[in-house]
Amino acid sequence: MYIVHKVTIRLSVRRRSRPVNRGFTRQGGSFDRHEDCTSYPYTHRMASKQPGETITLRYVAYDGSVAQAIPGRVIENSEDVLAFHIADGTVMRTVGDVAPEDRVAALESLPPPAERPKLERPWSNDSIRLHFRGEPFSIWLLFGDGWKFNWWYGNLEAPYVETPIGIDTRDHALDVAARPDGRWWWKDEEEFLRRLELGIDSVEHHARVWDAGHEVIRRLETGEYPFDAGWDQWRPAHSEPPPTLPENWDQDFGSHDRLPRTTD
Repeated sequence: MYIVHKVTIRLSVRRRSRPVNRGFTRQGGSFDRHEDCTSYPYTHRMASKQPGETITLRYVAYDGSVAQAIPGRVIENSEDVLAFHIADGTVMRTVGDVAPEDRVAALESLPPPAERPKLERPWSNDSIRLHFRGEPFSIWLLFGDGWKFNWWYGNLEAPYVETPIGIDTRDHALDVAARPDGRWWWKDEEEFLRRLELGIDSVEHHARVWDAGHEVIRRLETGEYPFDAGWDQWRPAHSEPPPTLPENWDQDFGSHDRLPRTTD
């Protein structure tokens, strides 16, 4: 997850029709709906986040610790989507550095996430994160220099739960990456399969994750939301420093018990 590395293209995808505009300005970043975002039953509710406010996205590891925490600024908070911008250079906290080619071996050699230091690391591009209530994936848009749109990224993960500082989810290792022209491929398959062999994931969990990935691909191929919504045209209204993590970024909000277990 997180960064697109070396990949193998599996299949060419049909080109989509031109996206439609969903009521936001191309440069101004303003929207016509600002509604509360709720999710599955929860004990801690996220404060109603309005566009421009800071939200903290956290990935909770299989042992209940926070594996990654990163702040962003809300773009839209509606019935359709919880969308936020993570700016280039945003400082996140994440478990130690593991090179992509070493991640499969690291599943056996590294201590559990709870025992590993959470290092400060900068996020390396502008991205838009789209999270959907009750869905086992989020859709990212990754941009390069000058806000050149480079990738769609389907991050397969648990349906998010709310916390007082934002949302928590659990990463499922397998992902779907796609070019703007619709060519897509699976990412991190080897790591995903190794998790099954080591007993980190169950067979039933794997089947659900594959299904989630196929749903992302189906929406991409048919040009359904959010791929038809013009999100690649969104730009921040003005430049400002990236937000920072709150002091309680690693606090236990009970998310581990509210998120589906990968062994179930």
